[in-house]
Amino acid sequence: MPRSLVEYLAELPDPRIPRGRQYTLEGLLQLAVLAMLTGNTTLVDIAHFDRQH
Repeated sequence: MPRSLVEYLAELPDPRIPRGRQYTLEGLLQLAVLAMLTGNTTLVDIAHFDRQH
């Protein structure tokens, strides 16, 4: 059975330093993918998408 994109994203190593992390890398990447699928391609657009949803 094929795995989901969420499963693949969960396996990615997080290169960020642990101190100060507020969100999981998996969650941030899921948000970015959803934003890009709806036509938001810049960081500003992705942040705006996040605030709206």
